[in-house]
Amino acid sequence: MTVGGLRWQYCEVHAAAFPAAPRPGRRRPEWALAIGVVVGAHALLLAGGPAGPQRDRVGARPALPPALTVRKIAAARPAPDPVVASARAAPIRARQPVPAHRPVPAAGQGPPERPDGAASAPGADPPPATVLSEGAPPPPYPTRIAPPFRLRYDLKRGAQTGTAELRFESGPNGYELSFDGSLPGPGAIGLVSRGALGADGLAPERFVDRRRGRDRHAANFDRAAARITYSGPQVIQPLPPGAQDRLSWLVQLPAVVDADPARWIAGARVSIFVSGARGDADVWNFVVQGRESVELTSGQVPDTLRLARAPSRPFDTQADVWLDPARHHLPVRARLTTLPGGETLDLQRSE
Repeated sequence: MTVGGLRWQYCEVHAAAFPAAPRPGRRRPEWALAIGVVVGAHALLLAGGPAGPQRDRVGARPALPPALTVRKIAAARPAPDPVVASARAAPIRARQPVPAHRPVPAAGQGPPERPDGAASAPGADPPPATVLSEGAPPPPYPTRIAPPFRLRYDLKRGAQTGTAELRFESGPNGYELSFDGSLPGPGAIGLVSRGALGADGLAPERFVDRRRGRDRHAANFDRAAARITYSGPQVIQPLPPGAQDRLSWLVQLPAVVDADPARWIAGARVSIFVSGARGDADVWNFVVQGRESVELTSGQVPDTLRLARAPSRPFDTQADVWLDPARHHLPVRARLTTLPGGETLDLQRSE
């Protein structure tokens, strides 16, 4: 059939080819079943989740997570690279131990001064860094102490000349020995030794040095504690039996010789522990040189016994002494020199 220029053909369509549309207001049973399955699945998922504060019940609003805490973490410093010593680095010297017998000066005490010629007096002291001689202390000797006396001497030091007096007093309370020497200028020498008299001869208790107008220095002999202490340096020295000071040895040595004169022939040795007033102490070893005559201004003294002590270290005292057998072997002459380079102090009896 042709209408308006277009050709139309009729086809018969049966109503069974298309399903009928559902009536409004009615639900098909399949949709209801699908919705139920979906709701049930959601319920199962919520029920199987983790218990805790985030969910108290189905559909509850989850709790907020805890606040974050920010901490500053300092990074560890990398270890420094090992330091490799250079091949030219100076070797480290091991510190030398101080011997047990070496006196130790007090803190702040400077190095000792080199002694001059005045250090050659009978009480002359070397530097405080004296080291006690090795070995056992000297043995005690029998002694015969001279009675009280007063001896005068001509005193000479270098080119200077003067006079001196050696005075010894003794009694039940002990002894006192003094030496007073005068030289031109500030050359006065004043030494005093006080102590007791015992089986070993003189036992000094205090030795005082007032040389050249300087401050006094003293050595204190503590026999109960067997030690010697000093008023100047804080040094402690041992105190063996028979120990003397730098003045008392001028009487102790004659007392040893006078106790047994026949024993002291050439080559015999007398050892005496001697301490000064400035922290020094050492063993003085006297060797008998033999018999000699001494020429004095007042005349000749025959048959004196000469003993000599050689220095044991630098700036130590060389001592030569001539003992008069006619006067309890008291010194008729004494010569002391600090070596090397020190002036000689010479004492010669003037009467």
